[in-house]
Amino acid sequence: MKLKKIIAITLTFCILLSSMATGVFAVDNVSVAELSDGSKIVTATSVEEAMDYLAEADSSCTECAEVPADGKWTRKTDCDGKCGHDPAIIVPGILQSQVYFLDDEGKIVMSGGEPKTVEEITSLLESDAWLEQLEAERGTDVKRPKPIMEAMEFQYFFDYDKLEKAIPSMIKALVKAIATKDTAAFADYVSSFVDDNLSIHYFNDDGTRNRDTYLVEYWYSLEEAANKMDIFNYFVANSKPEKRMRTEAEAIYHQVDTEEYAKLAGADHLYFYTYPSFGDTYETAERLNQFIQMVKTETGHSKVNLVFISLGGTIGTAYFDAYCNTDDVNKVIFASSALDGSSLLGDLFAGDYTIDDNELMLTELFPDLFSSFLSNDKEMQFLPYLLNILLRLVPAVVGDDIAEVATQAIQTVVDKFLSKCPSMWALIPSERYGELAERYLTAPEDAELKVKTDRYYQAQTTNKTRLPYLNDNTDMTIFVVCGYGLHLPGLLKSYYTLHSDSIIESESQSAGAYFAPIGEKLPDDYVPAIDDSYISPDGIVDAGAGYLPNNTWFVYGQGHMMLQDGIHDYISMCINIVLNDDITDARENNGGYPQFNSYRYTKSLATLLGYVYKDRTYTELKDSVVKNLTAEQVAELEVVAKAAADALTSKTWDPDVTYKAQYKLADLLVEYGIMNEDGAETSKSVKTTELITKIFKVASELVGKFFGYKSFWS
Repeated sequence: MKLKKIIAITLTFCILLSSMATGVFAVDNVSVAELSDGSKIVTATSVEEAMDYLAEADSSCTECAEVPADGKWTRKTDCDGKCGHDPAIIVPGILQSQVYFLDDEGKIVMSGGEPKTVEEITSLLESDAWLEQLEAERGTDVKRPKPIMEAMEFQYFFDYDKLEKAIPSMIKALVKAIATKDTAAFADYVSSFVDDNLSIHYFNDDGTRNRDTYLVEYWYSLEEAANKMDIFNYFVANSKPEKRMRTEAEAIYHQVDTEEYAKLAGADHLYFYTYPSFGDTYETAERLNQFIQMVKTETGHSKVNLVFISLGGTIGTAYFDAYCNTDDVNKVIFASSALDGSSLLGDLFAGDYTIDDNELMLTELFPDLFSSFLSNDKEMQFLPYLLNILLRLVPAVVGDDIAEVATQAIQTVVDKFLSKCPSMWALIPSERYGELAERYLTAPEDAELKVKTDRYYQAQTTNKTRLPYLNDNTDMTIFVVCGYGLHLPGLLKSYYTLHSDSIIESESQSAGAYFAPIGEKLPDDYVPAIDDSYISPDGIVDAGAGYLPNNTWFVYGQGHMMLQDGIHDYISMCINIVLNDDITDARENNGGYPQFNSYRYTKSLATLLGYVYKDRTYTELKDSVVKNLTAEQVAELEVVAKAAADALTSKTWDPDVTYKAQYKLADLLVEYGIMNEDGAETSKSVKTTELITKIFKVASELVGKFFGYKSFWS
C-alpha cells in the first residue's frame, strides 16, 4: 500500500511536471478593452478609479440573466438566513473533483469493461440491491471495469489495460537501450509511450477539450450529499464492498475534511463546488457565480463564505475579476492558494530542471520529497537514504543518462497537454508569463488560447491592488493562510531558492509576503516593509510585504500534500475563521491563532485521546480505561492525558511539546497494559526508528564520499 502511495505521488508530480478583439473606449481616466467573448479589461491610473468605474457600471451580465431567480432552485432550510452562520462554499484544489471521459455515444470510457452512461450507473447505485445487481451483471469471470479519469485517485489517470499490454515492449526497449547504450532511442520510446497514454486528456489549440467529459457536481448541500451514493463506488466495488462504499458526502470529506464545520454550522450550510482541474478558468468562475446564487436561494442567506484551496485560488482570481458584486460574499479564505501561480509549473514550462545535478539527485532529492509528502510515516524515513544507495546500481543508460529520458518525456507532457490547457496557464507566475507565452503561444493557431491566458494574466497582476481594495473598502473580509519552510520538488531549479509548501511557493500563497532564500534568514540589515512586528520569530518572513499583511497567517513546515493531516490545526483554524465573526485579522483579533505557527502531525495523538476520553471535550476518562487501575494510576493518567489534550487543542502549535506529550501518554498506556506496545508509537519505538534512519543516512553519505555521485556502472 505504501509503495502504491509513493508511485501515485511520483506520477502526480510527473503530470504536474491571440488576438485581443474589438474596440477600446475611454471614460474619463478609465479605458475599457472589450474581448471577443464579451468580457472587459478595465485600465485606470489608480485602483480607486477602476473600482469606482466598476461600482457605477451596470454589474449585470448575460450569464447571470440566464439563471432564473425563482423556479430552478428552492428554499431548503428553515433559518431564513438568520441563524448567524452564512453558508460556506469550498472551492477545492487540483484533482479534488471527479472528471470522467465520454465516448462518441456519451458513455463513460472504461478500461476492462463496457462503457456505460452516467444515467445507467446512477440508476444502478440508487437501486435497493445494487451490489447484487452489479455482481449479476459482471459475473464471476468479468474483470472489474476501471475508469479513465482526472481525480485524486491518480492510478486511474491512464488506461490500465493499455499499460499492462505495453509492459513486455517496455521491458524489451529498456533491455535494448542498456545493451546498445542508445539513450536517444529509449528517450524517443518513452516520450511516444507517454504521448499515446496521455492523449485522452489533451486539448485543442484553442484551449477547449478534444473530447466530452462528465464532471461529478454537487448542486446541493452536504446534508443532501450524505444520502447519495458516490459514482466512484461503481468502479471500486469488490468482494468486500462494505469497506469501500461511500456516500457523496464521505467522498467530499475525503478530499477536504470539513466535518467540524458541518457539525457546528450544519451540513445544510456547507457546499462543495467541483470543477475540471484541467479546463477553462473563466468558465469555472462563471459557474461558480451561478453556484453562489443557488446557495443563497437554498439557504435564504444574502451572502456566502468562500474558501479557495490550492488551484481554487486561481478560480477566486477569475471570479473577482469577472464578478465584482461583493454583496454576495461575506468572507473569503485563500488557503494554500496559487494567488500568483506556482514556480513548479513555471519551471516545467521553461524546462528549468536540476536532473543534471547528480549530487542533488543522489543526496537531497528523495529525503526532501519524503519530508514534503510522507513526513508522518515515521517507519519509512530510512527509505530515501536507502534509495540514494540503490539508485547507483541502475545501469548508466537509465542512471547517468536519465536526464535525457526524463526531460524529453516531461517536455512531451508540457507541449502536448499542459501548454494547451488554460487552467495550467493560470498557474504560471505572473513575472514569467511573458517569456513563456512567447515560447508557446505565438503560432496563429494559438491565438484563441492566448486571448484566454492574457485575460487571466491581467487579473493575476491586478490582485495586488484588487484584493486589498475589496478588503478595505467593502463589507467583504479576505483572509490568507499559507505554508512555508519546504522546498519545491528537487527536480526543478526553484528548489534551490524558494520557500514553499512543496507545491506552491510561499510568496504566491501569502499574497506577496517576502521570504529569505530557503535555508537562510533575513539579513541583519534588512529593512521591514512595515515594522519588526511583521517579521516571523524564525527571522525568515516579512509579512508586511504582502498585499494583506494584517490578514495573513503563516505555518512553518505545512506541506501541501499534508493539508488533510492538519484537521486539528490548519483546517480547524480555517473553519474557525469562517464561523467566528470575532476573528477579523491575523494579529490582534485572531481568535488566539498566532500569525506565525508551525506544522505538527496530530492524528496519532488524537487517536490516543479518543482511546482514553469519553468525548472530544477531553474532560472525563472512559470507565473501561480506568476500571482496572489503582487510584494513583488514575491520577497519573489524568495528569498525562490532560497535558496531551492541552497540547492537541492549543492554538499555538508547538511540534516538540505535542510529540513529547503524545509519547508520554503512549508510554503510560503501554505500561498500564491499556494498549499493546505494537499498537502505539512510544518513545522507545520512535528512538528505534530514528536510529535506523540515522544509520542509513550515514551509509548514504559514506557511499557519496567514497564512490561519488554517479552509477556504480559508470
